[in-house]
Amino acid sequence: MLFILNPKWRMRKEKGYILFYGMNDEIGAVERKAIDPIKAIILSLFNGKNTFEDVYNIYSYIFNVNYNKAQAVVDSVFNEFRQYFVEFNPYYHYITYNPEDFIIPLEEIDLTIGRLSAPVSFIFLLTNKCYTNCIYCYAEKAPVKQEDLLTKERIHSLLDEAKSIGVINITLSGGDPLTYEGIFDLLKKIKENNIYPFLSTKKYIDEETAIKLKDSGIEKIQLSIDTLNDFVAEKIVGVPNYATHMIQSIKNLNRVNIKVQINSVITSVNKDYVKDLIYGLSQYDIEILRITPYGKSIYRNDDSYFLTKNDCDRISEIIEEYKNKCNKIKIKFSGFTNYNNKTLEEYMKRSKCTAGYESFVIHPEGSVTLCEEMPRKPEFIVGNVKKNTLMDIWNSDEIIKQLIPPRDKFIGTACYDCFEFFICHAGLGRCFRNSLKAYGTAYAPAPGCPYAPEEVRI
Repeated sequence: MLFILNPKWRMRKEKGYILFYGMNDEIGAVERKAIDPIKAIILSLFNGKNTFEDVYNIYSYIFNVNYNKAQAVVDSVFNEFRQYFVEFNPYYHYITYNPEDFIIPLEEIDLTIGRLSAPVSFIFLLTNKCYTNCIYCYAEKAPVKQEDLLTKERIHSLLDEAKSIGVINITLSGGDPLTYEGIFDLLKKIKENNIYPFLSTKKYIDEETAIKLKDSGIEKIQLSIDTLNDFVAEKIVGVPNYATHMIQSIKNLNRVNIKVQINSVITSVNKDYVKDLIYGLSQYDIEILRITPYGKSIYRNDDSYFLTKNDCDRISEIIEEYKNKCNKIKIKFSGFTNYNNKTLEEYMKRSKCTAGYESFVIHPEGSVTLCEEMPRKPEFIVGNVKKNTLMDIWNSDEIIKQLIPPRDKFIGTACYDCFEFFICHAGLGRCFRNSLKAYGTAYAPAPGCPYAPEEVRI
């Protein structure tokens, strides 16, 4: 039996380590870790041609160790990464590697992941058009003239650039990506370039559209359904018969074997319908249901839509009850988010922000920002793909200034005199989006920081 890395997982040389990265289907995002060069070399030797015996002998020769030692090391690494391997199929396209590309001098090895040498993913806001008018929408929806939109030719050349630098995932968003006129050709191009699209839509998908999506290479899609009650759904998304149409969309996608994931935003409007939603969706072939409590938008907000802690606790109880009774659908629920000021030790354990460190956002007219929720204002724009390549933008001073802004921008805030200023920005990153949501400025402590001015809900 011959093995090779699943093409959904890649390797790339970074400064001091080899980046091992790929699509995590459960979170709908890129997962990555730093591995040492020896492991990367062993993984690369499983190329669909070498048997285990071949790999043992090659490793023994390269590292000048006896056969038994080589076998023990190779087997250990293979077992550690077993879930990322697939059995080689000569009729399928795979990515192979030159082991020599992963050589790093011993004294230079450092497995600390910093800012990547190139992005591994990005968000593409193809259009600002949408079929719905959701009460929780975080999109800016600033109008863009037709003549200002990126041309099809430039979009396709961007995909070639993305392939050349090792991008593995593109999230197609907007607006709604299915309102984009050339969506099916675009999906085919993405597939041809061995990039995996993550597509989320609120559009009704009829049988013909489902077939076109399948023919375009789409393996899975995320639909947004907040309730199965049409009357309540209309209050939330502003479209009549929305829930009924989305259930039919699920059926049409199931027929062509496209995997379906569901995202549900729960507000005070639909919180009493969560149980009906979960059990109702269980009748269909749903891979994952993500349940997200209402969050504040920079462009629209109504505090009355927030869930209380008791609301979230009740939803957790419903999910646990479901798991004990049925557990057909995998459910992800983020729970109640507490932005009360934390201790410095707690705050320094927060999740790392990937904006500008691993990814960025391309807007319909070509401007680039670090976060899809940030306004397209000059102070937040770091380039434009109409006149810059992806790597020109990635290596620009503008991005660095966004990630680590001058202290002077923080005059009058706790950040200005903070001893952790550089570590906070250059390490885990400060969520400037949350600062803007909470305090009306991107240049303030993020909610949760022990020095943030006040407790807020976002």
